[in-house]
Amino acid sequence: MRPSSVLVILLSFTLAMPLAAAPVSNPPAMAEVAIRSHGARMNGLVYLAAGPGTHPVVIFLHGYPGNEKNLDLAQAVRRAGYHAVYFDYRGMWGSGGTFSFEHALEDVAAVLAWVRTPETAAKYRFDTQHLALVGHSFGGWLAFMTAGSEPQSVCVAGMAAWNVGAAAQRFPTHPDERTAGFDDFRATTDPEGGPVHASASDLLDAMTAHATA
Repeated sequence: MRPSSVLVILLSFTLAMPLAAAPVSNPPAMAEVAIRSHGARMNGLVYLAAGPGTHPVVIFLHGYPGNEKNLDLAQAVRRAGYHAVYFDYRGMWGSGGTFSFEHALEDVAAVLAWVRTPETAAKYRFDTQHLALVGHSFGGWLAFMTAGSEPQSVCVAGMAAWNVGAAAQRFPTHPDERTAGFDDFRATTDPEGGPVHASASDLLDAMTAHATA
């Protein structure tokens, strides 16, 4: 069957379907947001679940450098009735400022504070009593490092979480791993651009200096 014939059949089927009787109340939606962290703007998205009232919130924390953003999972939790928040840490993918491990931890705290702000919660219908941090790789490390300062009611999950400190503790006896880590940082960082606005040597030094912590 020719593609044109298939298109005609699909259009005929679509036009024959009855129209909805009334618009859906609070349909699923997406909102672009700008979240401030220590004076810099972080770019983000909110996937809003359908239905009236407030909804629990899942905050997604992407890995390093963030090529995999897990937005398919954000869409999935929205279909399940949760709002989903995604953002890029400072110095990553167009967000302002400079990236560092310390800054990323501060950025997670800033997003949690933003979600809990009464004005934000009211605007996006956030249920701030039911929050989850879901991190992938480096984001998993951020989620677990943040968990200690959060109430026990906050759900925390790490997918293939990267243990930054444990990786750095292996450097003295595994110099090949240190070299590979530095090469990865050099390939993804650029003090003047992206995807990561940072110094490769600064990142490696921070891993080594704070490995135990």
